[in-house]
Amino acid sequence: MQTTIDTQITAVTVYSRQAQITRQGTVELTGSEQELIIPDLPMTLQTDSVRVSGSSTQAVQLLGVRTESVATLESTEPEVARIEAQIKKLQRQQRRYQDQLAAVKLKLQAVEALSAQAIPTLSKQIVKQQTLNETHALFEFWGEQYETYSDAVTRIEGQQENLQQQIQLLEDQLLKLQTRRPHERYHLVVKIAAAAGSLDLEIIYRVNQAQWRPLYDLQFNTETGVLGLSYLAEVEQTTGESWEAVDLTLSTAKPGLGSLPPKLEPWYINLPQQVEMLKRRKSTAPMAAALEVGADLKAASPAPPSPASKKKAQVTTADISKSGTVVSFSIGGNSDIPSDGNPHTVTLSNQDYPVDCQHIAMPSRVSFAYLQATVKNPTDGVTLLPGKANIFRDRMFVGTAQLDHTAPGQEFKTDLGIDEGLGIERELTERQVDKKLIGGQRRITFAYRLIVTNFLEQAAQLQLTEQLPVSRDERLKVRLTQSQPRIECGELGQLDWTLALAPQQRQVIEYHFTVEYPPTETVQGLDI
Repeated sequence: MQTTIDTQITAVTVYSRQAQITRQGTVELTGSEQELIIPDLPMTLQTDSVRVSGSSTQAVQLLGVRTESVATLESTEPEVARIEAQIKKLQRQQRRYQDQLAAVKLKLQAVEALSAQAIPTLSKQIVKQQTLNETHALFEFWGEQYETYSDAVTRIEGQQENLQQQIQLLEDQLLKLQTRRPHERYHLVVKIAAAAGSLDLEIIYRVNQAQWRPLYDLQFNTETGVLGLSYLAEVEQTTGESWEAVDLTLSTAKPGLGSLPPKLEPWYINLPQQVEMLKRRKSTAPMAAALEVGADLKAASPAPPSPASKKKAQVTTADISKSGTVVSFSIGGNSDIPSDGNPHTVTLSNQDYPVDCQHIAMPSRVSFAYLQATVKNPTDGVTLLPGKANIFRDRMFVGTAQLDHTAPGQEFKTDLGIDEGLGIERELTERQVDKKLIGGQRRITFAYRLIVTNFLEQAAQLQLTEQLPVSRDERLKVRLTQSQPRIECGELGQLDWTLALAPQQRQVIEYHFTVEYPPTETVQGLDI
C-alpha cells in the first residue's frame, strides 16, 4: 500500500551553483503501508543526493528509497475558454470598427464628389464677381468636413491596428496552451517495513540552478571618519520550487567536487596523419539515493523551537560561522526566495570600520583630488568575498567598485570619489629650446609649478603624482634636473610627493626636466 506524505521545505543552504533542500513532513501509519510517496519534486533535483531519515513513536524501518520521473498534462480547458472568449469579444469590436470606418469613408466620398461637381459652377460665379463671400464660406465648409472625416478614418484605422495586435497576442497564448508539453516532476518513493505509529520524515537533497553572490554597501562618514560596511547577498534560483519562510543559509563550500583529487589521464600526441580523437573517460556518479537502511527509528520527541524574541525594528543580520576556509551565513527562518530567476537581497552583517584616509591627485590628468580610504578587516572579522560594492560618502552615491577577497587581518582600499576640499593648480612655467647644441644634442627644458591648497578644517594627507616622458630610443634622453620638495624619479618617469597639509595650508611644488635628442630628428609624443 502506498501513502502520500505532504512535506514542506523548512531549510535551504545555497552554494555557488546549487542548493541543499531540507523537507519535513509527518504521516500517521496504520501498519499496512509499504511505500511512502513524496510527490512533486523539481526536475533540477540531483537524484544521487537524496537522503532520508526520520523519527517515530514506534520502531519503523526504512528499507530503501528511489526517484521516479512522472509526466502529467495539466488541464488547460478553463484558460483556453477564457482566452477564446476574449478573442470573440475583440473580434466583435473589430467588426464595429469596420462598420464605423465604412460609414465615415462614405461621407468622405460624398464630400469629394460634391466639391468636384460644384467647382466649375463656382469658378464662373467668381469670374462674374457674384456671391464671392458665399463661395468662400462653402469652400471653408467643405474643407472642415473633409478634415473631420479624414481624421476619423485615421483614428478608426489606428484603433483597428491596436485591436488586431491584442487579438494576435491572445491567439499566440492560445497556441501555446494547445501545444503545451507534459509537466515533468520527480516523485520520491520510500520503502518501509509495515508498522503503525506517527512518523516524522526528513528528506535532504540538492538541486541545480541556484546561486548567491556577495554585494556590499560602503557608507563613509567624513565627520566621524568611520566606514559602515553592509555585507549583503543576492540570492536567485530557478529550481522549480519556491522557498517560503525557510531557514536560509548561504555557504562558500563547494559540494560535489569530490573528496579525492582528480586522476590524470595520459596526454598523447601524434603526427597529423595519425591523429585520432581521444575520448577522455568521465567519472560517473552512481545513481543511488542513501538513507539509514534497516535502521530502527526509535521514538523521539524533537525539541520545540525556541520562541522568537521581540526586537526593535532593524535590519536582520546573519549568524556567521567558520570551518577552515568555509564560511556559512545563517539568515534565519523567515526567508522567501521564489523560483523566478530574479536577485533577492538579504543582509549578512553590518559593521563599522575605522579608516585611514588620504587624497590622491594626478594634476596632469585632472585638476582635483580623490579621497581614498584604507580599511583593515579585524582579525576577529568575517572574510569578505569578491563582489560589487556600492560606495556612498555622507549618504551621497559616489560610484561602484569591485571588492577583492579580504581575509581577517588584511587591508583593502576603497575610493570615495572627488574631494573638492583640496584645490590644485598646475602651470607650465618654462618651455625653452637651447640655441646651442650641447654635446651634439638639442635640449629642451620644461618647468612646472603646482599649487595645492587645503581648504578643509582638518589636516589632509596627499599623494600627488606627476610623470616625465619615457624614452623609447637610446638617442633620446630625459632627465629630472630640479624638484622642490626634492624627490627621485621613479619607474616609467613617475614623480611621487607625499604631503602632509595642515588646515588652510598652501603648498607649492616645482620641478624641471630636460629632453635631449639629435638635432636632425623630430621627437614624437612631446606635445606640450
